[in-house]
Amino acid sequence: MPTITDRQDHRTAVAAASGAGLRTTRRVRVPWLITGVLLIAGSALAFGVLAQGLADRRPVVVLARPLPRGTVISAADLAVAQVAADAGVALLPAVESRQLIGGMLLTSLPAGSPLTPELLGPAGLPAGGDMQTVGLALEPGEYPTSSLAPGDRVSVVRTTESGTVLTDDGVVLEVYPTATESTTLLVSIVVEPSAAAGVVAAAAADQARLVLHGVGR
Repeated sequence: MPTITDRQDHRTAVAAASGAGLRTTRRVRVPWLITGVLLIAGSALAFGVLAQGLADRRPVVVLARPLPRGTVISAADLAVAQVAADAGVALLPAVESRQLIGGMLLTSLPAGSPLTPELLGPAGLPAGGDMQTVGLALEPGEYPTSSLAPGDRVSVVRTTESGTVLTDDGVVLEVYPTATESTTLLVSIVVEPSAAAGVVAAAAADQARLVLHGVGR
């Protein structure tokens, strides 16, 4: 028959075992609680980053389909896409898409490519496969006006005694000075292939002169 001492020893053992069980349970549950808190915090952070990324997107003009170099842009070639980009990246807002229509694509681009005016030449350039670009370094008197600009239509004349017209269908693509305050202009002109060699030869001999169609600015 168990004595009082035996019963006390039994209670002590049960209490010790219960305490150990409770301590063990706490050790197991606390890490799971911390993990749960971290998961919630991580989910909130991920949602915040996603929301911020969506907020940074803005509607810009892109190509609706792949186009080859030389294509004259029409409204059907353009689409609008939500694009995320740094503030310093020059993308054209969707509301300004009209200024691209009629320009000629200077390089082949895939569908979805963002478009900017810098990717387009002036309207009226010869079609893609029929264009060649030549460069001229011209001194005052060899170009018609200091306000020569992209899109101007010009003739190129070789200054021999007969004054040979090398092309009547040139279009100015780019104009820029050779250096600050320089009067020499570097002019890129788009011409038909049959005239390109003659224009280059005249430029090399310092015999090329430009004639502007119409009145200068």
